[in-house]
Amino acid sequence: MPGANRPDVTPKRDSAGNASTDFLWGGSAGFHTVWPDSPDNAAYRTVRPRPVETLLVGGELDFSTPPVNATKELLPTLSRGHQVVLPGLGHTHDFWEHQPEAGKHLLTTFSDTGHGDSSQFDRRPVAFDAVPLSMPTIAALLVGIPTGGVLIGLLVLGLLLRRRLRRGAPSGRASRWIRALTMVPLGLAGWFLGVLFTWTLAPGWVHRRPGRGGTRRRTADRPRCAPRPTDGEARTLVHSCRGSRRGVRGSTAGIAGGNGAVGPGPRNRRRRAGREPRSGVATAKPDPSSHVESVRGDNRFNCMRVISTVLYMQL
Repeated sequence: MPGANRPDVTPKRDSAGNASTDFLWGGSAGFHTVWPDSPDNAAYRTVRPRPVETLLVGGELDFSTPPVNATKELLPTLSRGHQVVLPGLGHTHDFWEHQPEAGKHLLTTFSDTGHGDSSQFDRRPVAFDAVPLSMPTIAALLVGIPTGGVLIGLLVLGLLLRRRLRRGAPSGRASRWIRALTMVPLGLAGWFLGVLFTWTLAPGWVHRRPGRGGTRRRTADRPRCAPRPTDGEARTLVHSCRGSRRGVRGSTAGIAGGNGAVGPGPRNRRRRAGREPRSGVATAKPDPSSHVESVRGDNRFNCMRVISTVLYMQL
């Protein structure tokens, strides 16, 4: 397939990368390397020289198909080729909608004389800042919202810890109110923390793909174009990423069930003191290894449950 071994379509470790190309083609080792291809097509895998009169029209601001690519890669193979770069225009829609009469004149003159006349196109003023959400604004929101959520969660934890150190364990009524009011900020803080960990340590490594037969298969895999994270990164991701829906239930159960920051309720204190033993229920502690294995079986976000578990164990 054309471009299979070209260096400009292979993965690059830069800020932008080739996300769109990798998504469509599966990276440099994607399906185009195994797709059945006849040897008869070998002559068409590269651009062949042509003496046909050809008009190449491109917009100066066409970011999807920049005109410089046609200038460097296609125009040298066209002995009778002509290229017109329209100032201030973008992709196809701009050519047909901005000045349709000028576009018609360009195509008509090329058909009549072999040279397109683009003199009727005027420069279109472009304001890159006249958009509701610019790229810097989107980047600031993507970083600021998760970071702000984590900071709010830490602030709530600090206030709870300060109250615990000054006043001791709250009463049963106050404990219930604290659980109800802190459930949402602490749960969102845990989820945002998992998002930041995943974006930082291994972006694109944890993903979900559908299974067969109407079931959903949740796997932790890596694209062919991305390197596998180290063991330390993998362990961090395994413990910080699980199912988002289970995360809501885990956060609710962990916080509503009581943690050290808000103090156990009256019934829990009596049970711990041995005054009200729970009948018919084993008191053995759960095996931590079983929890780790269950975490490894699910790779979607469940950071709220992780945060609530840490609160229960540490505070």
